[in-house]
This record gives sequence, structure tokens and C-alpha cells, in this order.
Amino acid sequence: MDFFVARQPILDFKMEIFGYELLFRGGPEDHSFDGDPEQATSWVIEHTSSLLDQTHITGGNAAFVNVTQGALVQGLAEMLPAATTVVEILETVEPVPEVLRAIRDLKKLGFQVALDDFVYTPEWDPILQLVDIVKVDFRTTNRAERQGIREHLPFGVKLLAEKVESHQELQEAREDGYVLFQGYFLERPSIVQKKIVPSEGAMYAELLMELQKVDLDFDRLEGIIKRNPTLTYKFFRYINRPTFGWRREIEDLKQAFFLVGERELRKWLTLLVMSSLGQEKPAALIQVTSIRARMCELVAGLLPRDIRKIDAFLAGMFSTIDAFMDLEMKDAIQPLPLTENVRDAILGKENDLFRVLEIVRAYERGHWAELKGLVEEEGVPEEKIPECYVDAVNWASLGDPSDMAR
Repeated sequence: MDFFVARQPILDFKMEIFGYELLFRGGPEDHSFDGDPEQATSWVIEHTSSLLDQTHITGGNAAFVNVTQGALVQGLAEMLPAATTVVEILETVEPVPEVLRAIRDLKKLGFQVALDDFVYTPEWDPILQLVDIVKVDFRTTNRAERQGIREHLPFGVKLLAEKVESHQELQEAREDGYVLFQGYFLERPSIVQKKIVPSEGAMYAELLMELQKVDLDFDRLEGIIKRNPTLTYKFFRYINRPTFGWRREIEDLKQAFFLVGERELRKWLTLLVMSSLGQEKPAALIQVTSIRARMCELVAGLLPRDIRKIDAFLAGMFSTIDAFMDLEMKDAIQPLPLTENVRDAILGKENDLFRVLEIVRAYERGHWAELKGLVEEEGVPEEKIPECYVDAVNWASLGDPSDMAR
């Protein structure tokens, strides 16, 4: 059976990655585990145990795994690695004595426990004494209700704001005592206004313009990079990573250009510019962007018609530029020297690149039914999509894009 997994980042108060909620699907005919939830949860736990050991899917961070009442009571969650797993108890679980005993057993083994979509009633008081995290859905509660939940929690229980979709909601959550955050606000601008262009902005724009040309001018690229000592340092730090396996350290830009090749050079210099623009942004934004760009490139290769893979990569890369620049998308990409196809795709206009972006976004968010419809329309083999995602996660991990900004 095919195994589909996506992840959604969970950030701490400093906007650093605390962990990931893992979203699962059993295969092409399983949109969201619509069948027997207990059987589905057993299957997920079985596969998650090996998944967390074999891939970079969580990068060593905590994995939030949903667990039903039956799986909890049967002790199935104990199969997961305690050191890296947060057992997320679904909102359908009832606060009965068997559940309380199962949570006590998990805590003895060293697991962290979270309550999903929590709504307070007094029956939950004994369980609240044991849990580590309480998740509150910001789409189904108002601010007064969210503030009220905090009053019922024992000292030390962390509040997690779930489905945060704007920076205003993020700010409210922080003010109300929430210390963990999850949602799509990462991809949205925090302020809609003209952003002051940093002193290095002109150089970045010039570099991006060169990278969009059909034929790269290595002399001009070398000149642009050398004019900025910080960029030069970052590039050499990247090119000399152990993952490349060079026999000796590379110290010459032209030699580096030749060894990496045009296609990879375009990709990594673009990522380097984006990470530099995002120095004050959460590391998760850079990770989401780099994974999306690589996945778009891979998915484009699955379509039954020719699409320039570098264009797909750039469409994914610049699909979050509004969040990097704190601008509306149309204003953020206006000065960028993008091709018409890439520009249209980013702005949501129907074309091949836009459909690639839609497939990738549906997978990222675990919208399995939407994904199924999209891949069927495009003639893409659906069973290949999870492979593209894991490949993209591993690729981004090897490149460590969030480290490039520093």
C-alpha cells in the first residue's frame, strides 16, 4: 500500500521550529482515512514508527501523531519512539477512566501528550493534570473562549494556537498566553505596506535578474557576488558542505560555478537570496519555501507534457515572496524579472505551473481529496507524489536553507 505523509510546522514563542504535526493518508483511494478510524490509526502508528527513524521528515524535532480512543486504550501509541513523539489525543476521545490510565502509562514511558481541538468541561480536570500541551482551534473559538480555556489549565501546561491564519491572530495568541503556534500565517504578509528596501536589495535584485537569463553570464555573476562579502561568505560556506564530497575546499567562484552546473547554481543562488531576505522571518518559512520549490520541480517532471523544471522551481520558490517582503503578492513580485508563466502562476492565473503549485499545496496541507482530483486532471501518477515530498524534504535538509540566512 502507498504511504502518504505531509507535515505542518509548529513554532515556539521565538518562531523557531518546535515540531511537526504529521498528516497521513493510506493511499490513492484513501482521502483522509474515512473508514474505520481505529484500524486507520493502528496502520498509521505501525508505519510512523519506522518513518521517524528512516527519513528527515521531522529533522529531529517532535512529531505530533494523532491517536484515537481505541488505539490509546490498547496501548498502540507505545510503539512510537517516546523521545521524539507527542501523542495527540483527538477531540473524539472521551475523558473516561480507561483513557486516564492509558495517558498515565504513556507519561511513565516518557511521552509528551497533547489534547487536540480542546474544549473545556470539568470531566477533563484529571487528564489536564497529566498532559503537556493543549491545542485550541482558532477557527472555531472566539478570543473570549480562548482566554477562558487558559484559566482551567494547571501550571506548566503549554497552550498551542492551532489554525492561526494571520499575524493579528498570532499577536492575540501571544498576548493570551499561547506559546506554540500552528497555521498558514507563515505564508501571509504581516503588514500590507511598502517595505523599505534594504541596502543590499539592489544587489539581490541584480543577482535575481542574472539568474533568470536563458544563458548565464558567469563573469557577471562572479562580479555581483564578489561585491558583497557577506554573500561571498555564504556561497562558499554552502559550496564547501560535506554533502558535495569535494576532495578539497573550493575557493574559486568560477570553479564552483563549473562544478555545480547551471541548473543547480540557479536554484541555490535563488534560495540563498530568499534566505537572506528572510533573516528576520521564522526558519520554518524558509524551510516551507525550499521544500515547496523542490517539490514543484519534481512534480513538473511527472506531467505528461514538457514544463521547464527551473520555472516550476522558481514558481514554488517565489510563491511565498509576499511573506518574505511583507507585501501583497502583486507588489512583491512586481520588480522581479520573472517569466510570464512564472508570474502568472504565482498570481493564481491558470496555467501549467499554477496547476503544479496547486498539487504541491494540496499535498502540503493534507487535502487528500483535492489532491486526488488535481492529479487525475493532470494525468500525474498519484503514487509518485509522496516520493516527491520526501525527496524535497531530504533535499532541503541537506542544503539546510534556514542556516543560509545566518
